[in-house]
Amino acid sequence: MRIFPKLPSLDPDVDAARAVGVGSLASLVYLGVMYVDMAVTRSPSDDLLLLGRMVTVDRRRARMIGFLAHMGFGITLSLVYAGYARRRLPGPAWARGLAMLMGENCLLWPLVWVVDRRHPAMRAGELPKLNRPIPIAQQIVRHGAFGLTLGLLYGEGRRKHG
Repeated sequence: MRIFPKLPSLDPDVDAARAVGVGSLASLVYLGVMYVDMAVTRSPSDDLLLLGRMVTVDRRRARMIGFLAHMGFGITLSLVYAGYARRRLPGPAWARGLAMLMGENCLLWPLVWVVDRRHPAMRAGELPKLNRPIPIAQQIVRHGAFGLTLGLLYGEGRRKHG
């Protein structure tokens, strides 16, 4: 009798080094899109401050901590995509990357209600609440850019043997 469900197996052809590189690049693309959408919408919804201000009140340190956290999350998502989600999602690689990131965005969205009420930068008025139309659109576009980059650059992800 099995107490725990069988864990899903990782793709035996996963190329972890490639996933780390692609995750790093996709994370930087996300940030580029973030700066563009902040300029276009004039909404200061800065994910680096969102992540870093949970740890420190110093904006410069918060942005550095936020950058490191953002890159770490991006690399982790890329490894999950390469090792598990890529071969379980339907469609071409770009659509699988996009689907995974839209799924992640939807899965984590319920945390917005807690973040909007408890996050120190939102309570201080430094960042806009996330559960509003413009920040929602910003998150969709940013995650979409990450997912497309991930899917397109990791592609089928087959390691060359031999």
